[in-house]
Amino acid sequence: MKKQEPSPAQYLALKDLIFAKERIIQIHNKIEAKNTKMMASLDWVDAIFDLDMYESLARFLNRFAKAHPFEDGNKRTAFVTTDSFLRLNRLKLDIKAEKKTTTEDEKFFWQNANNQKSAEQTKQFLKEHIVPARKPTSVEQAIEQSIQENSQLLENLAAE
Repeated sequence: MKKQEPSPAQYLALKDLIFAKERIIQIHNKIEAKNTKMMASLDWVDAIFDLDMYESLARFLNRFAKAHPFEDGNKRTAFVTTDSFLRLNRLKLDIKAEKKTTTEDEKFFWQNANNQKSAEQTKQFLKEHIVPARKPTSVEQAIEQSIQENSQLLENLAAE
């Protein structure tokens, strides 16, 4: 499968299916058993999107880490939100995760959560880790596929 980037019109038309405040909270509640309370607003999310998908997603990941909107589960929520969005655009994140070992890919998410990654570094990471994927039949399927296919990563990111 060849990696074909969606046009700005395509990806901007789909962004509200994933990046709406209610959907982000829904994703968080699917992966965080405790359904932790919100600690900060998500009102900034809509303003970060522009014509460059990679730049927009990099800004989302960086800003989400800084905003830390939930008491717990922020790294996992940011990952699944981003990956689910990519899946709606026939792409996905290809992230390596292993039991009992921290991979370089995982380190990236830990460092980003600790504000050690710039938007440019995040954009480059995304470009290197986005691969083609089959388009899911629904937003729910995109979210479920992301959670299932990345269960080891999500488990590792949950460890404190």
